[in-house]
Amino acid sequence: MNVVVSKASHKRDDGLVASPSERWKESISLPAYVNGDGRPRVKQEDHSLKHQIKGDNMHQPMILLVKSQTRMEAGTKAFKFLDRYYCNPWDGAETGGRFSGLLTGYDPTDDPTNWEICSLCDGTGFQVDLEGFRERDEDPSFTCSGCGYFDQGKDSWVHGSAGPGLCVKSPTEWKEVDDDIMPLSDERVRSAVTRFAQDWKAHRLRYIEQRSQFYISRNNRYMILSELRTRDAVLEDEFIEESMVFDTDKCSNALPDSFDGYWAVLMDLHL
Repeated sequence: MNVVVSKASHKRDDGLVASPSERWKESISLPAYVNGDGRPRVKQEDHSLKHQIKGDNMHQPMILLVKSQTRMEAGTKAFKFLDRYYCNPWDGAETGGRFSGLLTGYDPTDDPTNWEICSLCDGTGFQVDLEGFRERDEDPSFTCSGCGYFDQGKDSWVHGSAGPGLCVKSPTEWKEVDDDIMPLSDERVRSAVTRFAQDWKAHRLRYIEQRSQFYISRNNRYMILSELRTRDAVLEDEFIEESMVFDTDKCSNALPDSFDGYWAVLMDLHL
């Protein structure tokens, strides 16, 4: 079932309060290449990207706030912090990943170093396999399903922004950029972090209350206890899997009173 979340009230169209992850999808200004569910997607002007970036629901973004003197030290501290929670519930993490640029607006799909030769047309821009012949029988303007896309405005197939024969690499192959580990002194980063953290605790507690009532009505004791444990963790301001921004120095989901000396480390967590 498709559920729509209101940005104003954070209510779903079925009457329930949106989960923290659902609210994140609606409240955060995502890069152009990321879907509301956190999956990389085709840009509106370039539908070819969907063939190179296969998204799924197994990734979650998180911003860790780290006290550090240097970018390298901040990244090291962030990974050491996550090591305490390995496999609970994620089994891997990397800086940036498919959410690369969320802190600053950098778009990795516009970076030529993240492009590669299209394997479907061998860099020619013209797909000649069985799929290519079949598609071209239906539409003679067909170019390549890897490096091309159908332009609704032109009512014709054209090549993507990278040009004929070039595609965007998998996010696991994108180059590492400084934009994913940034000092909080940067205004762009402060804005992104603030949006992430806004009213997180109050919203999380409302969500837990609704979920608890749902499980009570079904007498699901296991899930009732699970929600109560999560509620206690939120009230105690502990680090949990749904944390959006976490201050690793103060061990808190709240933003620090002062951003001096802090770095924001954007993580892509594999669930």
